[in-house]
Amino acid sequence: MSEIHAGPPTAPPAARIRLPVWRLFAASFASVFSHPVDFIARAWLWIALAAAAVLGFSYADLVLSGWLELAVLLIATVGGLWFAFGWHRGLLLHERADWRGGLRFDLAFGRFVFVAVMVAFWYALVHFLFHLVATASFRAPVDGTTLQKTAWLAALTVLPMILALPVGVRLMLGFPFAAIRSEPHAVSLGWAAARGNVWRLCVLFVGTQLVVQIIATGAVAAITSVLISFGLQPLIAPAIKMAMPVFVFLAAAIGASLASYSYAVLTGHPLAKEVLPQS
Repeated sequence: MSEIHAGPPTAPPAARIRLPVWRLFAASFASVFSHPVDFIARAWLWIALAAAAVLGFSYADLVLSGWLELAVLLIATVGGLWFAFGWHRGLLLHERADWRGGLRFDLAFGRFVFVAVMVAFWYALVHFLFHLVATASFRAPVDGTTLQKTAWLAALTVLPMILALPVGVRLMLGFPFAAIRSEPHAVSLGWAAARGNVWRLCVLFVGTQLVVQIIATGAVAAITSVLISFGLQPLIAPAIKMAMPVFVFLAAAIGASLASYSYAVLTGHPLAKEVLPQS
């Protein structure tokens, strides 16, 4: 990862600076694609476990498939937390990746998990409240066309995410505070650091995740095309399902990179030199 010393970051600068959107966008992707070995070392265990569970889910009966689906969710959640924690520390502290999936149990990781719980609680709360208001105010198109039903489900999914995003990005900036400084007040520090840059963070978060979705869609199309060309149509669905964990962890890595670089710029951490123009 970046050649950055492991010393503590400096205090937040007195003057509020603007996040360089395009530089942060590029750095978030470059930090992942220029370090494939680090990505594999931190993610391989969780991707392999999730892919194995997904493969089992493809061939299991209905009773067992429910448990396997839950297993995939747990693997992606728990593994994603360890992965993201290690990715933050690799970028900001130059901590070397090991091949154990980033397994560790310490106070810093506990506080990192607490930030994740706060973020998840906020998004779940907004979704719940939005669903209550929407279903009370509008009648679901039970007898409508397929397009109407799809639009209704999309609205129930996408709109609350958009409403939750301005607060969500401020909470997510607490991740690097917890990961590298084991801050007990990581959430409030991230909230304060994001002040004045909330909409830039929203644009960056949505933009990076959209690009990941485009990459995933292209990869799925390529997998489908290759298997069809070899007459292996029955393998398309299992192959796509087994590839999905890769894109989940790719999105996690890019999101963690975005939070780390944003943290660096806003707090004066040396990593900011990679994205700020040099005088």
